[in-house]
Amino acid sequence: MWPNAPEELGAEFAKYSVTTDEARKMTYENAMRWFWFDPFAHIDKSEATVGALRRKAAGHDVSVMSRSTRVRTADEKLEGFRSRARRAVAAQGS
Repeated sequence: MWPNAPEELGAEFAKYSVTTDEARKMTYENAMRWFWFDPFAHIDKSEATVGALRRKAAGHDVSVMSRSTRVRTADEKLEGFRSRARRAVAAQGS
């Protein structure tokens, strides 16, 4: 479905006359409850829309590619580790 999941899901919801309340439960509200996690404590709901998140990702490579056949270079692996470490340190300070 990536990267068109929101549009495809929206079309299915429309096809089956899914209400807004039902759609919210199917997409994020039940997950928030099941995992006891409120993402809106970290990001405003208005910044978590598909459009807002896509704008925020502008400039990043979000192309579809097989992860099983792409070989990451040592530099990419190291930067991935550093990035995760920076996020973990930042989260500790929050």
